[in-house]
Amino acid sequence: MAEYRLYRFDKDGHIQGPPVIVDREDDDAAVTQAKQYVDGFAIQVWDRARCVAVLPSAD
Repeated sequence: MAEYRLYRFDKDGHIQGPPVIVDREDDDAAVTQAKQYVDGFAIQVWDRARCVAVLPSAD
């Protein structure tokens, strides 16, 4: 399993609090987990220094 960090961004592009840390088996599982946090916030999924995905805000 890998440790992924999920960062929430407001519509002005500011990070909203500390990242959510999730342990998932691969990138696809981490992105699937991140989708539950896209509620008015854009989400970036990171695996160490690698940006895995950017999920736009639902707004």
